[in-house]
Amino acid sequence: MTATNTHSSNNTAEAQFLAPQTHQPAGVVKFKIAEFRGAVSTLNWSRCDLHGSTRSEWLQADVRGRLQRRIDEVETMLPHVAARFAHDIDHARNAIKSAQEMIARWEEAKASENAGAVPADKPAAPPEMASLIEIFGEPIHTVTRADLIEMGELVEVSAVAKEAGFKIPVALTRAVWADCVEWFPLDTKRTGAVQDVAGRLWDVLCIAMYAARRNKSAGVLTYQLRRVARDGDSITPQLVDLKMVCSGGDNGEPVITILQPSED
Repeated sequence: MTATNTHSSNNTAEAQFLAPQTHQPAGVVKFKIAEFRGAVSTLNWSRCDLHGSTRSEWLQADVRGRLQRRIDEVETMLPHVAARFAHDIDHARNAIKSAQEMIARWEEAKASENAGAVPADKPAAPPEMASLIEIFGEPIHTVTRADLIEMGELVEVSAVAKEAGFKIPVALTRAVWADCVEWFPLDTKRTGAVQDVAGRLWDVLCIAMYAARRNKSAGVLTYQLRRVARDGDSITPQLVDLKMVCSGGDNGEPVITILQPSED
């Protein structure tokens, strides 16, 4: 099913942000917003990867080394981000804070291990997990849906989704949000297309609901949407594929996630 979108989005490859021009040396490096978002995502996923480690793996890993270079990369870019990208700035600061907190926990755990501290008693593991824990050690943390929303990798849109007819929580991946929902006044000025975030999000959710009603028994389905890209090449809505997945949430409750086809 396709639909013409009169309110649209995409990561603008042309969008650049510079530091304030006061006291700037010659040859200031220009960053594209997509590069900044990529650096923030890399920081978040580096932290997620460490979340999946067992306790012994985590203690042996160079957590500070792995995360600090990612933090430094984002912090180097932050002063050069224009104020109009306020959401991206907040997202980056949250990513840095979370990574710094993980480094602090790792350093505390390393210090306790070196001091010979004995961890507090924990409830016994279920029988089926006992042998795995014996081999690999206690897991540090499993990344939850709530974690991904807090990190900004998922965008919670349940309130609007309810208006569109959804009865369970709905979230979009950051990539879908950037490509199909996000829109700034600068995009309207550059493309000449009158768009806004509210209208573009409504299109994504309404077409998703239509697809869901036609495939009520499907846990995973794909659907198509026409949206105006933010690349400035054309104001003609272009067809994109999206994927909708119904799965269990953090507590086993049904939730829906809308992704790009290449995302898992």
